[in-house]
Amino acid sequence: MPSPNDRSKPKRTLARSLGMFVGHIVKAVQADPSDGDPRTVDRRTTTHEETSRTDEGERVTLRRTVVEEIEISRDDVNERKDETR
Repeated sequence: MPSPNDRSKPKRTLARSLGMFVGHIVKAVQADPSDGDPRTVDRRTTTHEETSRTDEGERVTLRRTVVEEIEISRDDVNERKDETR
């Protein structure tokens, strides 16, 4: 039992925690993702596939997928311009 001099925050109830969780989810769903950090993203996906047969006659497919991403944040560009001055 907590002592009368203990001024720590009371523990949140399960209902309170669930309500906060649902509130965060609702806020995220309603938010406009384009309002965030403006940035430039370039994404390239390259897939290379080879098919061959094993000695037992089973078909084997080797597939390699490479994803290249470049992300440039507008804030980073402005900071770099300030550093070069």
